[in-house]
Amino acid sequence: MQTHDTVLPLQLKTLKLSSFHQHWAECATLAQQEGWDYGHYLSRLCELEIQKRQVSRLARRIKESSLPSNKTLSNFDFKANASIKPAQINALAESDTWLRQSQNLIIFGPSGVGKTHIASAIAYRQIELGHRVKYYSTSHLVQLLQQAKVQLRLKDLLVKLERN
Repeated sequence: MQTHDTVLPLQLKTLKLSSFHQHWAECATLAQQEGWDYGHYLSRLCELEIQKRQVSRLARRIKESSLPSNKTLSNFDFKANASIKPAQINALAESDTWLRQSQNLIIFGPSGVGKTHIASAIAYRQIELGHRVKYYSTSHLVQLLQQAKVQLRLKDLLVKLERN
């Protein structure tokens, strides 16, 4: 005869509830010690599963974005260029209104002033807010478009880029 100790881990694995699978026994022990009801026990397991999935989703989206690493607003030196307004950059990073309205964000200036860093930092924050991002340098994007045109696949590439 099978018990819940043997069946439950298999069921949780089948349902792809890896955090449930990892924590159900320790949460059950804690629930008994603390006198939790079934709802509290299940809520705690769901909370752990949701947290794990959010962390995994964020890591996956950051990896898929191809953003340069370590380019966040917290490590950008706004003092190095007085013409860059921190409040304006932070507002763009914290809001997704411009993104939902399909507005473009164009950052231009001389070499070495932090354009890539600012764009990457805004993109990282948008990923944290739940959006998907894909980073391309301008030269790489132009090369992709030219190559797709030569291969008569430009329309397919544009559709793919629009999805990202």
